[in-house]
Amino acid sequence: MTVIVGLVDGSDVWIGGDSLAHAGCQRYPRTDLEQKVFRRDDMLIGVTGTSRAIHLFQLVLHIP
Repeated sequence: MTVIVGLVDGSDVWIGGDSLAHAGCQRYPRTDLEQKVFRRDDMLIGVTGTSRAIHLFQLVLHIP
């Protein structure tokens, strides 16, 4: 399960997510490049799913 939370406080925006990944029954903290929450230009983005999906959103997705 992934948790991503966003909060708006006046003109401040906060977003955060857990760093847990799993493979079968094993769970481990993510310390690699594909973080679940990241900044892209002037946006904050939270992503769930496979490492491949997170990688595509973080490094490949073109947002017009």
